[in-house]
Amino acid sequence: MKTIIVHQINVISVIKNTVVLFVITGLVIGFIMGFLLTPANMGLTTLLKGLISTTLFMGAYGLSASVVLIFFSILYNLLSRFTGGLEFKIREKQ
Repeated sequence: MKTIIVHQINVISVIKNTVVLFVITGLVIGFIMGFLLTPANMGLTTLLKGLISTTLFMGAYGLSASVVLIFFSILYNLLSRFTGGLEFKIREKQ
């Protein structure tokens, strides 16, 4: 078995991956939720307002989750100096 120790997480990589993944996922889920939860008999204007507000709310929710993960990756980088990092044991395929 091979041991790998992670001492640092690339914060720029975390930013790129989490913002893209969480914001786009939030926008798509928000659009679907807005479409399903807004009553169809309320008229086109109300339907559009419901779609837009739910979509933007879920996109903002995804962005806030991304900010939390970015904060924790920075915190991990600071604390791993004292704790030694995460240790993974991997087995190479033969």
